[in-house]
Amino acid sequence: MGNVRKPTRWECNRTISLTPEDPRTTVTSPEFPRPYPDDVVCIAAVSAPPAFTILLEFEELVLEEEPSCSYDYVEIQAMNETNRYCGDWSDRLKLLRKVLMGPELKIKFLSDYSYHFGGFKARISIEQTWPECEDGRQQLYNHSCYQFISYPEVTWHTANEICRGHQGEVASVHSAAEERFIVRKIRESREYSATAVYWLGGKTNASNEWYWSDKTPLDFSGWVSGSKELHGVGLQTEEGERCLALQWKGSPTPLLPSSLYWSAQPCDMVGGYVCKKLNPGSGLHLNLNKTVNGTEGSLASYQHPEHYLNNLDYWIIISAPEKTRVVVNLHSLDLEHQSQCLYDFLEVVDPPGVTGGDPTRLCGHYEAEELEKLHIVSTKNEVHIHFHSDYSVTDRGFSLSWKAVDVSGCPLHTTTAKQGVLVSPNYPDFLLSRLDCSTTILAPVGKRVWLEVVDYDSDEPILEVDLGGGEGRLTPFASSTLLSDGIYVSSGERMQVTLRTGDNPNGKGCKIIYKAVSDVKEERAVKLGSRTWGRLLHLNFPSGPPRRVDVTQKLIVPLGNTLLLQFNRPTETNGIQDVGCTDENIIEVMDWYSDSNGTLWRLCTEDIGPQLSIESWLNTLRVRTIYGQEPGPNINLTVTVRPDAAYKTKLLSKEVLEPLVETCTPNPCQNGGKCVTSSITGKHSCQCLGHFTGMMCGLTLCELQPCLFGECLLTPNGFKCICKPGYHGDTCEERVRPCSSNPCDVRGECIETTDANFKCRCHAWWEGTKCDRRILHIPYKPLSERMLQEPFWLGLITVTVVLAVLGLFWCAKRHFPEKLEKLLQEENERNRPYISNRHCPSVRERTLAVSATRDGLAMAASGGSGNRAGAEPKTLLGRLASPSPRKKRNNSTPTKKSSASEKKQILQQLVSPALNAGESIPLSSNSLSVEPSTSSAETSFTAKLTPDQTLKLEKKVTFARLLDKVSSEMSSGSELEVGGPKGSSSADQLTRNADPVKSPNSTSSNQGSDSRSSSETHLSIGTPSRSRCMLL
Repeated sequence: MGNVRKPTRWECNRTISLTPEDPRTTVTSPEFPRPYPDDVVCIAAVSAPPAFTILLEFEELVLEEEPSCSYDYVEIQAMNETNRYCGDWSDRLKLLRKVLMGPELKIKFLSDYSYHFGGFKARISIEQTWPECEDGRQQLYNHSCYQFISYPEVTWHTANEICRGHQGEVASVHSAAEERFIVRKIRESREYSATAVYWLGGKTNASNEWYWSDKTPLDFSGWVSGSKELHGVGLQTEEGERCLALQWKGSPTPLLPSSLYWSAQPCDMVGGYVCKKLNPGSGLHLNLNKTVNGTEGSLASYQHPEHYLNNLDYWIIISAPEKTRVVVNLHSLDLEHQSQCLYDFLEVVDPPGVTGGDPTRLCGHYEAEELEKLHIVSTKNEVHIHFHSDYSVTDRGFSLSWKAVDVSGCPLHTTTAKQGVLVSPNYPDFLLSRLDCSTTILAPVGKRVWLEVVDYDSDEPILEVDLGGGEGRLTPFASSTLLSDGIYVSSGERMQVTLRTGDNPNGKGCKIIYKAVSDVKEERAVKLGSRTWGRLLHLNFPSGPPRRVDVTQKLIVPLGNTLLLQFNRPTETNGIQDVGCTDENIIEVMDWYSDSNGTLWRLCTEDIGPQLSIESWLNTLRVRTIYGQEPGPNINLTVTVRPDAAYKTKLLSKEVLEPLVETCTPNPCQNGGKCVTSSITGKHSCQCLGHFTGMMCGLTLCELQPCLFGECLLTPNGFKCICKPGYHGDTCEERVRPCSSNPCDVRGECIETTDANFKCRCHAWWEGTKCDRRILHIPYKPLSERMLQEPFWLGLITVTVVLAVLGLFWCAKRHFPEKLEKLLQEENERNRPYISNRHCPSVRERTLAVSATRDGLAMAASGGSGNRAGAEPKTLLGRLASPSPRKKRNNSTPTKKSSASEKKQILQQLVSPALNAGESIPLSSNSLSVEPSTSSAETSFTAKLTPDQTLKLEKKVTFARLLDKVSSEMSSGSELEVGGPKGSSSADQLTRNADPVKSPNSTSSNQGSDSRSSSETHLSIGTPSRSRCMLL
């Protein structure tokens, strides 16, 4: 029980009295806009003063839906009339609007115990006269409706958008009377405030000039005299643009009272506003009903193409002649939209008492393409048009045309004409619905009826053909694959054609030609279009083939395809001259384009042979069927469409020979070409349009490949060639030389590098790819850079480098082997034991030589440059670099002599050095004995040396011996440089001038032997005497 909702007693009964001072009120369901509660009964009683009209408008009504409105409902009682409403009326609220002349109105609301919805809201107002504006809140003045809004306050731009949303503008003022009307209505409104401003439609432009936003002329001014704002002075300030408003001013001049006057205010300021809308007027008192007679005409809404009036409701009756039906074609339709067309609508209905037709009601906006598909047809020869508009929201209305369509052939019609044309009613516009028309064709005695359906457009079978003779009715075009359909020959003098349509047929109908004939010889064209397969059967299929008939059917497929015929039942092929074939019951297949005179196949139908296939050369084939006096066998041919990839080549070959076509019926020329027949030869050809050409205008000019070296581009009337680089001309047949246009001008010489490129060799003071820039500054290049860039200097440098490298190799080959050979020889001599037959120097001399060598090396290390050079030891490279003694020198300058003298002096010091006291050999006694039989003397030392002293002396003697050899070699080289034999005397002189080095322990008898130098001893090798050295 705690979950059960307790009922609440709602006190919602109201009694409302409206007065001119308080003319409006609102009545809603309890708790609106929230859902209303359950078990509620509310009654609102509204009263108005006498002579006032009560206007009731619902803004929302959503209650529980129920067919009899017995659950939740709103009941309106007025003028002895009660109306009850329930359900959802959101999309049809305008139908609830009521204008009541009575002084009282009651609104009763009731809800049951369940299912509560949004409720309702109703606006009630009173007017002393009938409201002329579509909204009761608007005031009519001088054919315009004004609405005065004080709340909510908005900016000028927002007010303008709101007014445009109601199909109006912010009010413009064009007279003093209109200004007084606006001021009076503003001050009479309940929300009026003297501190507020009210926007009008005035605004300043960029030139500080005033204009009305509704584009009407500024022909009235309400500025107070002397106001600077009249001329726009000071209007454009930092505060922004200015807009026109009405503002309360207290007596601006002694002659003017306090009231609302024009004032320029910032447009972003908020205030009230006045909307103005042109009143379309009301058609309540207009009588636009009328009746129109004739066979065709046009109609339009009132004031079309301007907006129609409100509250219109009139009828137009169109009456056409008997045995006709009225077809209505709409050209424009712009009405207020509503899902069920309950507000404004256009309705086309049959007259009362006529059955079979459905009324057509239209509203909203329709495009022209949609109206073309809309077919309105009357059932009889009369139709009624009803137009209705409500109290608000108008548009441009409608416009239509109508015509009477002859249906005299319905239901029965008989003709005895020898030839004629039969068309479906309303052909070629569209098929009429619910047609049942039969036409009987009667031919003269002894003749038959030939019938051909030349045009047929319907989604379903609509024709029936009775050939007579009791063979039954045939249904043409029941099968889309039967290509031979649509041609018939009657059995006798009578044939009947019947046309039947349903409720909503599609298509434009059919067209039939007929004629009375004796012997049939006809020809017709069969266009396959997009079909890729079909069958050719005998005439009058599925009935038997007729007699004495010669029919030719020309099969045509789109260009670029070929036809393949397959004979499923006949045939024995005999050739055109085969006598086995007669002139009756045969089939001939003709391909006019396959050869210069065409190719013909004649096929007999008497015997059944193997299957035969024939393929066309282009896109056409002629199939001729000849039936004799006796009925022939049935014919069954299969037609297949094949793509032809080589058709352009075929057309080109025909173009070269003779661009003729088979016939001009039907027109074989493609792409808008015209078929013409020569009056002299009678031959046919095509005259092509634009850029098309060829035998059937099936080629474009670019497909002929007219551009030799370029790309072909089609134009509306021909073609143009976009040539490749290096070619020009209408067909790019001429080659363009790169220098033909003289690109270098007179400032250089043009040189062609390739077929399409060139290079300019510029004259002095010009540069650039086309010598188009004048040289203002000459660039400086150093000599080395220019030499590296010039071919001559590059060649000269290369030759010089090569010669230098060759010279180095030559010098190395000339001198290096000789030095190496000498060095190796010296090394061999030094390493092997040396046995001399010369006089062996004494130990003292060797010791002195060793001491002299050591002193000389010390002096070379500490002395001048000359001594240093003479004492530097020779390495392997130094030996290789020493001058060869064989090399002859022709230069005998004093420098060379001085060098030779220095060398001898250094050698003399090395050979005979000063005796070092620490290196003297202590002698105990010595004696000199000379044997008369020999020329050599020997000095013997009585003192015995120790082994260490002996080893030391041996090392010194070896070193002295090596120096002796070097000195002799250098002496010989010096003598060659100085001048041959004279060198020996100079050496002797040097020896004599050298200071003797004496040992402190030597005697006078040893001076003679000591005065002999090692060089002199070396030079006496050639003496025949031999000496031995003995160490005692």
